[in-house]
Amino acid sequence: MVVDDGAQRAIAHGKASLLSSGIVRVENHFVPMDVVSIVDLTGREFARGIANCTSEEAEQSVGSKDEAAGKRSGAKSRVVFTRDNIVLFEKS
Repeated sequence: MVVDDGAQRAIAHGKASLLSSGIVRVENHFVPMDVVSIVDLTGREFARGIANCTSEEAEQSVGSKDEAAGKRSGAKSRVVFTRDNIVLFEKS
């Protein structure tokens, strides 16, 4: 799961859940309750989380932002990983 800079900051510093709106792309197949790697835009894994949905469900809302308005068009953002189910890695 590749996330944007805003999602990475929210997870790492704000201790937030990961919403589908922060996902850049889904790289592998997963189902609910799978442990999934969360990586930044450079590919560095900084966390892992237990998925609340399937990879297909998460992917459906990726790239559906209305760039001009900064809002989602049609697709609703979903909680892919809740904060309680995310483990952060220490910086090395």
